[in-house]
Amino acid sequence: MQICIFFIKIWFIYKNIKEIEFVKKTHELSRLFDPRSVAIVGISTDKTKHGQRVLSFLKKYGFKGKIWGINPKKPKISGIKIFSSLLELPVPPDTIIVATPPETTPEIIKDAVKIKAGSAILFSGGFSENSAKGRKLEKKIQKISLDGNIRVLGPNSAGIINRSSHTVLSFLTCLERPSKEIRTGPIGLITQSGGTGSFFHNTVAEREDGIAISISTGNECDVTMEESLGYLVAHPKVKVIALVLETIRDGEKFIKYAKKALKAKKPIIVCKIGSSKSGKRVMRSHTGAISDKTETYKGVFQSLGITEVSSPQELVETSYLFAYSPIPKGNSIGIVTHSGGTAVLLADNAEKNGLSLPKLGKKIKSTLSKYLQFGGTENPLDLGGIVTHPERYTDVISSFLKDKSFDIVLAVSSPHPPKHTIKRVKKIKELTENSKIPLWNLWIAGDQARQGEKFLRKNKLPISNNITTILQNVSNLIRYNHFRGSIKYNSNPITKEMKPVIREFTKMKPYRYLSEFDSKRLIQKFGIETIQHEKGNTISEIISIATKIRYPVTIKANSSSIQHKTELRAISLDIRNEKELRIAFNHLSKRLKTKINLDGFIVEKYMPGTEVIIGAIKHNTFGSLISVGSGGVLVELTRDMQTRLAPINQNTAIEMIRELKGKKLLDGYRKRKKANIQSLAKIICKISEIIHVYKDNIEEIEINPLIFSNGRWRVADCLVKLC
Repeated sequence: MQICIFFIKIWFIYKNIKEIEFVKKTHELSRLFDPRSVAIVGISTDKTKHGQRVLSFLKKYGFKGKIWGINPKKPKISGIKIFSSLLELPVPPDTIIVATPPETTPEIIKDAVKIKAGSAILFSGGFSENSAKGRKLEKKIQKISLDGNIRVLGPNSAGIINRSSHTVLSFLTCLERPSKEIRTGPIGLITQSGGTGSFFHNTVAEREDGIAISISTGNECDVTMEESLGYLVAHPKVKVIALVLETIRDGEKFIKYAKKALKAKKPIIVCKIGSSKSGKRVMRSHTGAISDKTETYKGVFQSLGITEVSSPQELVETSYLFAYSPIPKGNSIGIVTHSGGTAVLLADNAEKNGLSLPKLGKKIKSTLSKYLQFGGTENPLDLGGIVTHPERYTDVISSFLKDKSFDIVLAVSSPHPPKHTIKRVKKIKELTENSKIPLWNLWIAGDQARQGEKFLRKNKLPISNNITTILQNVSNLIRYNHFRGSIKYNSNPITKEMKPVIREFTKMKPYRYLSEFDSKRLIQKFGIETIQHEKGNTISEIISIATKIRYPVTIKANSSSIQHKTELRAISLDIRNEKELRIAFNHLSKRLKTKINLDGFIVEKYMPGTEVIIGAIKHNTFGSLISVGSGGVLVELTRDMQTRLAPINQNTAIEMIRELKGKKLLDGYRKRKKANIQSLAKIICKISEIIHVYKDNIEEIEINPLIFSNGRWRVADCLVKLC
């Protein structure tokens, strides 16, 4: 017994040392997120005001540090000493709460700098989110904090709720709940929307669960979401990170900390809000037009193993399922229910989410035969009525958990007699604790069996009430694990130094966009094959080229000022003879002579086939991005694109191809020739390397279309934009 006590003491000492190391390593932000002393500027006796609310919550939730109040009128407030100014404080506080009007803030931050305070939290709105005057005021605060070496959270922040250290620096209404309902837990929450944070806390409280720390970043004039993410990645009590995200300001830092989270085995779950407003075009080309913020963020998340959900409700559910479930080794699932309709619906959802439903083998069928009344022996398994033999439900689940065909088992609890509930969930808990594979619970049993749901939640077992999303979350967890196991951020690097070649093109052309002919010349130097083509100026040169490469041909206007040939009608396809060629040449010459700066005409072998688009851009926030999609002139209409951070490897390129809606066309749909996916993936990788390695020289590459014909992928049209 004494030996056990000794080892327990050693474990606690080790745990405390680890947490002290964490505080030391992140000291700058620890004074903000985990302070030992707090000064509240703008405190009053009015219990409805932010200052007084923060004070009451600090006391209510057991803050152990020093608390001072700042108010020139020095009102009498029980339990704390009031000073008329920050300059009168006996020692510099770790954090200052600024609960005063916006216009007073700059002078308060100046005083905070003078006393060498560690940080400040600004609750007030009325800054950059409100008006030009507010933006100017926010810039002023930003400069003071930067020059004075003080960290500022906000403005327009709802503060911090660090329940794991009893530090509550917030005014949110969720804190009015009984203190026992705002618990600590495995989730770290960052929100750029304060109200959503309150929703998250309230929902978690109703589930009788907790949050280690939540941070509302507000306008991020100083401390950013990305820095907060870094803090949570290093936080020893955070197992899963939940983000309510409006925007990413520092892509480089976000990528850095997201990669660290992967290494630390801390999943990141994101609810991106405001997606419907983010369809702005960032480039004149097709690639830029379709790579709006929604698609870009989606691609970045996929590149970093981040799970995206569509609502705050899903964010809560997914975060806790990830926190409490062991990771399945594969994608085969066994489902046990006692509702036929539910079984059918879940079977459909399993297929949609890429989950395998193995058929039941002879051995398990033999075992199940003694439990089943009228149900079949399929997967999902419908037990039928179990009113008279409630133990059969958990007996069958036990049989599924012992079967090696399954990587995860889902137990569905539909409405059942309330008297059976507690016995059922206790057995489920026992099975979960003794199983080598995850057991998830879909609880759709209604109010009569609510005590069973509460029992499962209290015991931190994976549970959901949502029949439409639970299998999506199973799939998300499997994807996360697969991503962690297979991630490689580099592909085969380009070894040949091409900067002198690129500079040659830069000097030669006064325009940032190269013409199609020069764009093709450039990518050919990287070893990417183009369809046979030549450039001519006169009709005699054009006819000579067409004769040389043989009809049918395509003729296109060549100009650095053309990005979309179809809109300008600057292209004529499938020309079969000299007569058609002359007509096409005359039409193009007359139509475009006064509209663009022509640099001859391209005559190209006409080669129909399966088309894709490959696009790569130098992105202002995220660095280099690579995209692939269904090609041709309808690309913006179909919006069938996959985007990732560049560079990528062969496996990632193949994954992108497989996720296209138009993948069937590549597989030989309706007697088309089946395309070579491996070769296509190599080209995508090479373009991703080019945009990454030469991001200081090349801003954009678009190949549209890349055509598969006669067993090879070749470029039919290309656009390169130089920096």
